[in-house]
Amino acid sequence: LAAADGVWTLAPDAEMGGIRQIDDLVRARLERQPPRIQTIVEALACARRIPLQRLLSVFRREDLAQMEDDGLITVDDGGRHTVALADPLVGEVVRGWLSVPRRRELRTLLMSDGEPPVEAIAVLELLGLAAWTRECHTLLPPRHALAAASASLRLFAPRFALDCLEGIDREATTWPTVQHLRARAL
Repeated sequence: LAAADGVWTLAPDAEMGGIRQIDDLVRARLERQPPRIQTIVEALACARRIPLQRLLSVFRREDLAQMEDDGLITVDDGGRHTVALADPLVGEVVRGWLSVPRRRELRTLLMSDGEPPVEAIAVLELLGLAAWTRECHTLLPPRHALAAASASLRLFAPRFALDCLEGIDREATTWPTVQHLRARAL
């Protein structure tokens, strides 16, 4: 690893053979699953964390229960009951396989009624939604983008905050806040 702007990154001369092995292990594990389970894994890889109710509105309860029993997913027992992949590395690997059209297709599947209101979404869900939206090469609604940028700054991720602020139209109601957040990020 090498430090770059206070962030650890993989050194250019690093041995990458282990990453290919991890990719092969994840692929082998998922190929043994039925296609509907593979779709849920892909959706969770993109979303990172999503409320259980939203998943239940799209996918079968039995599949989610089986995935939890198999250790593929975890359900947070907090008030929101959010679901995430049990191993975040699986999410990283699966996201690496997915094309932009497939990410958009999964986003449309899970967000068919649009993004949840900013007030009703937890910080980690909001940041996951922002990352997923960026990976789909689309834009967040301005309220979501501002909230995600603000949360990113609180979590010391100024570059992601700047990414969230990209594409916000220059409107009198939001532009001062955008500029203030940009200044803080820079």
